[in-house]
Amino acid sequence: MKHSLAALALLAAASAHADDGVAVTATPGIDNVQRQLVEAGNYYFKPNHIKVQVGKPVELMIQLAPGIAKHDFTIDAPEGDLHVKQQLENDVTLVRFTPTKVGSYEFFCANQFWVLKSHKEQGMHGVLEVVE
Repeated sequence: MKHSLAALALLAAASAHADDGVAVTATPGIDNVQRQLVEAGNYYFKPNHIKVQVGKPVELMIQLAPGIAKHDFTIDAPEGDLHVKQQLENDVTLVRFTPTKVGSYEFFCANQFWVLKSHKEQGMHGVLEVVE
């Protein structure tokens, strides 16, 4: 899905300030949707710790960094009633969901090439922290 240059500029600004492992709180818009810009590359998500509020819609705008590997965004957390799997495109990919339970849930890239380590095992994972 294509987005404006302004959205991509916001992505660049957000990525420049997102330190590895530091929690970044998704910003709620006037429509009450919590939005966060995320960069995905070989083999990372930036930021890799995202904090959101329970019961409010979340929209992640994920920009795929240049590279040859295919990536996805996966949350497989039955304990949190969160099941998300979205292939990432060469442009910005929107990932939408609404968390219904407080907790910390891992997100990751589930891709793996043949006998090599999975992208998750190579460091492409993070934490979605759902709070009150």
